[in-house]
Order: sequence, then structure tokens, then C-alpha cells
Amino acid sequence: MKNTLGIVLHVSASSFGDAAQIDRWHRERGFSRIGYHWVVLNGLRRPGSYDPALDGQIENGREEHQIGAHCLADGANGFTLGVCLIGNPGWTVDGPEYLTPGNWLSGRVVNRAYMTRKQHSALVELLAGICKRRGLDPMGTYRHPRTGRPIHVISQHSDFDSGKPLCASINLGILRKQVREAMK
Repeated sequence: MKNTLGIVLHVSASSFGDAAQIDRWHRERGFSRIGYHWVVLNGLRRPGSYDPALDGQIENGREEHQIGAHCLADGANGFTLGVCLIGNPGWTVDGPEYLTPGNWLSGRVVNRAYMTRKQHSALVELLAGICKRRGLDPMGTYRHPRTGRPIHVISQHSDFDSGKPLCASINLGILRKQVREAMK
């Protein structure tokens, strides 16, 4: 992929997994291989087997220069990179390490979650690195190559496909600011 205009965030819609598992799921759906460029783990490769050493670990998917298979809507695969967080918006968990869309920066203990604190930190660093390498402004927008509509450089699947309302359910305004700060 020569001209990267943005980054699309996703969630796996599963409480567990890793890049290898997503690769199997995608191949079962007829993909040639995993559609995302990176996967950010939550510490659960399998149900009920939390490993803190894996929480926030980033695994590679497709090569960064390859066109992804993560957001078919509006042809976004051709000009965006895909990042998937292992998690499922609204899944029930125990423990203070999980964050919800409404209070992911507050530090409060929550019971409804989709991303761990370690995932969040890893995501900010990953996005900052991508933006630096690709010369992207995390606070910026670009014009969709076909429709001309403005799209944020850091977006989520639901910004392209209204049929994906919970993917990734991230407060992008806050995340974009954090990525900008991490780039300094």
C-alpha cells in the first residue's frame, strides 16, 4: 500500500484471541490470511486463561505495505491500515484493569469493558509510531478518495460501516490527543 491516509480501529468481538486465532477465523471466512495489520492482545489467548505478560502485547498481522482486508465499506482497505483490539464491547469482566467507553480514563473499577489499561497504553504507542512513520496527523482529517467526505485519520470501523456500531466503541477524541502527545 503506497498511500496510507488513515488508520481504522476494530475490536475482535471476542473476549479472547490473538493474531493466529484471527487468522484462522478470517481464513474460515474465505480471506487469504488475517485482514488486520496489527492485533493488540488483552491477555486472554483462550477463554479463562489470563496471562498478564500478554496483556497489551502487539502482534503483527498483514505486512504494513500490504492492502488489508479489515474494512471493505467505502473501499477503505485500499487506503487505511487496520488495528484490532482483542475484546468485545459490553462483555462482563471482573477487576480494575478493564476500561469502558464512558470512563476509560477515570481509573474507576468497572464491570462492563472492552479494553484493558495495558491495551490502551500499547494502542497509543502503536498509533503514535504508525503516524510518525506515515507522516499522519492523529488530529487531522483527509478526504475520502471516492466520496470526498472528510474522515478522521484515526477512525473506527463504524465510521465507514453503520452496520458496525460497536466497533471499536472508543472515545476517539481523547485517543487522538493522547497519540499526538505520545508523538512529541
